[in-house]
Amino acid sequence: MPDIDGPTQIVLGDSAEVDPGRPADFVSLLRVPDGEVRVTTVGDDVLLRMPAPPLSLVEIWRSHPKWPETVIIGINPPASRSALPVMLPTERATRTVLDLPEGVDRLFLYNAAMADRPDVFNPWLSDRTLASGLVVPIAPASKLEVTDAEPAMSNDPVFDAVLPTPNRLVGIFPSDRLVMLRADTATKLTRVRAWVERRPEGAIAMLALTPA
Repeated sequence: MPDIDGPTQIVLGDSAEVDPGRPADFVSLLRVPDGEVRVTTVGDDVLLRMPAPPLSLVEIWRSHPKWPETVIIGINPPASRSALPVMLPTERATRTVLDLPEGVDRLFLYNAAMADRPDVFNPWLSDRTLASGLVVPIAPASKLEVTDAEPAMSNDPVFDAVLPTPNRLVGIFPSDRLVMLRADTATKLTRVRAWVERRPEGAIAMLALTPA
């Protein structure tokens, strides 16, 4: 929340204890190799921390979609292996599901720390910046799935290219310019593939970020 409107309260705890009683706004699987989840500022100051299993289910609830006064973060182990989505074939893979802004039909992927400052960084206004990243066309979809695993897809991707990632960081920008996600990558060259899958709940855009 902007400082002018007051602070934002952040709550971190076991999902069963902090669940406000409605579906989470964000659900993801997170690798926790050191056994601790930390909530930090952009400057890496630790605000909250708690023990967590090596593979944790993360659920996040916001009191408002843009200017939340309260953000609740719940941590739990996945209920069972059979409950894990097909986009997560191994426990070493991370999968994230995000809501896509309405009308978004393309994504921009860029290797830069400026992805941390969407308030001052608009990649769509710079031809030079666009040329240094990847513009990924996607059909209008309601959600975006991002994984660092090899997805079990039977059809060919609608996009397949290699992104230089010397900083081992990918900022994912929808066409409304706000950064949606900052993803860490394992190598300095990252293969980017995209699919669009029709599901009963609507079209889902899927993005796989794997070593090139």
